[in-house]
Amino acid sequence: MVADTNSHVRIPFRAAVSLVGAYVGRKLLDQLRSIAFIVGYLLVFQLFILRIPLTDAVVLAFGLALSVFGLALFLEGLVLGLMPLGEFIGLRLPEKTLLPVILAFGAALGLAATFAEPAIGALRAAGSGVAPWDAPLLFALLHRYTDYLVATIAAGVGVAVGIGMLRFAYGLSIKPFVFAFTLILVALTIIAALDSSLREIIGIAWDSGGVTTGPVTVPLVLALGIGVARSYGSTESPTSGFGGVMLASAAPIVAVFLLSMVLAPTVPRFESREAFLASESSEEAQQLFASEEQFESYLSSLGSGAAEPEPGIADTLSAYLWSSARAVLSLTGGFLLVLLVFVRERVRRVDEILLGVGLAILGLTLLGGGIELGLARLGDDVGRRLPVAFSSMELPEQQLRIRNFDSEAVQQALTPDGRLVEFFYLAEPDGFRPVPFYAQRLQAFGSDYIHIPERSAVFGGRWTALGRILILVFAFGMGYGATLAEPALRALGRTVEQLTVGTFRSDTLIRTVSIGVGVGLSMGMARILWDIPLPFLLIPPYLLLLPLTAFSAEEFAAIAWDSAGVTTGPVTVPLVVAMGLGVGGVVGVSDGFGVLALASVYPILAVTITGIVLRHHQALIMHEDEKQGTG
Repeated sequence: MVADTNSHVRIPFRAAVSLVGAYVGRKLLDQLRSIAFIVGYLLVFQLFILRIPLTDAVVLAFGLALSVFGLALFLEGLVLGLMPLGEFIGLRLPEKTLLPVILAFGAALGLAATFAEPAIGALRAAGSGVAPWDAPLLFALLHRYTDYLVATIAAGVGVAVGIGMLRFAYGLSIKPFVFAFTLILVALTIIAALDSSLREIIGIAWDSGGVTTGPVTVPLVLALGIGVARSYGSTESPTSGFGGVMLASAAPIVAVFLLSMVLAPTVPRFESREAFLASESSEEAQQLFASEEQFESYLSSLGSGAAEPEPGIADTLSAYLWSSARAVLSLTGGFLLVLLVFVRERVRRVDEILLGVGLAILGLTLLGGGIELGLARLGDDVGRRLPVAFSSMELPEQQLRIRNFDSEAVQQALTPDGRLVEFFYLAEPDGFRPVPFYAQRLQAFGSDYIHIPERSAVFGGRWTALGRILILVFAFGMGYGATLAEPALRALGRTVEQLTVGTFRSDTLIRTVSIGVGVGLSMGMARILWDIPLPFLLIPPYLLLLPLTAFSAEEFAAIAWDSAGVTTGPVTVPLVVAMGLGVGGVVGVSDGFGVLALASVYPILAVTITGIVLRHHQALIMHEDEKQGTG
């Protein structure tokens, strides 16, 4: 009897729903675990250490839920639809065409993948806390030239992927590329630090390297690079596919520096807020905005003291739906074009690819909305509240309007240094509470008085230094714990342990990278709290990495320089960027960028040092074995 090969296995509806439900639940649980620690850590710190309630808790919770669902759907669509195409093309393209075509495809892949990165939206939303009179070039990049900024970052990734394909094809060492890019970046940073018009963009230039190494770029670049390396057979090293993430991080930084140097002469500068608002300079001020409407909206927000109106949830999701569809479809279209024209293969498993593309678009839409409504808001909220650890601060979201205020209720008191202050008693259900009186709040609202509660410092007076140290400890714990929960790092750890035959154990890599990220975030917070110039904290570790990389084994060097890329995912980036900008806005720093860059360099340093120590330890063991053998 011949079996019927065309027969299909019929699964009852309830069983199918149960199987799909279990699969979806497992995927959602994986993403919930990756986001649960960092969100829980921030909430516990704000609610129980700083003792300040959340702002718009319902919208925040909705945004966090969107982030979990969106990330799960997006990664599933990536694995189902785009990854198989990238891996297949990486393996077959070298057999079908010449190296220049492969390099061009790699560059186009990097360009398209960057536009699809969820974290790229963190840069688009980062402009609200930057003042145009403090940092006009930075303000212009984040308001008028945002599309140019994103396109420049994408072009940098494209060039990097092309260079990576060339390195994979010829089996070139990663070390010359590390030395070249590091020296170029150090030189550009020093040039920018010495130029008053460029100094303000150093942070965003370095942070732009972190937003490019997310869940889209990293797996596609690695898959394509390993496929090219295997096809050419140029190297037998098990780690030949590593190093591409480092290039995809470094090249965008160079590109943003170059873009800023081109734009700097065209951006007007203002000595103060008053100079920016002066009528005779309005035409110059408008040059910082994409349109006259945007300029007028910004002026009205300054006049009212309120922030620019935020779009609703529906408007936010519809905007992300369009940008997500454009990014994913352009990436998919490029894959299909190369597959049909250059590889000359038919498309296989069309139904799976279509499903994957649909899930990727839906997931990227929900994730983008979740970042804007949830993660970025949470990071900004916590960032603006962190300074209460060492300084009292107002809580505008808890303001109270006292109608028909009677000025006769105002009383006076003397401070220990002889100053006269005014206050009044506020009647509350449990008694009367003295609150400070500020005359300007009464004059601005006629007969009504606006009372804005103040939160006293956790460590005030002579204990202020302890409050700042508390923030540094908080930043270390956040970086360490969030990195431990990063699923991409665990995947990298398992891969590295297999490729190094147990020399570099998975747990060792995970904890080393986590410590590096924690130290980097602490250094970033220190930079903002004490207004330390970013080059003073960035250049020394990169210069130290040059001799350390030279002494490292090739596989350890490639792993170390790629390890920072897995820590800057779609969850970490918006939280870190928003938190840095929030703290910077409160303590008076013109920008809070650079935290992400510091959180990237210290893991590289930590893994490089660990690799050298492990290699030395392994050499000692082998030497002892040889002595015992000869003895």
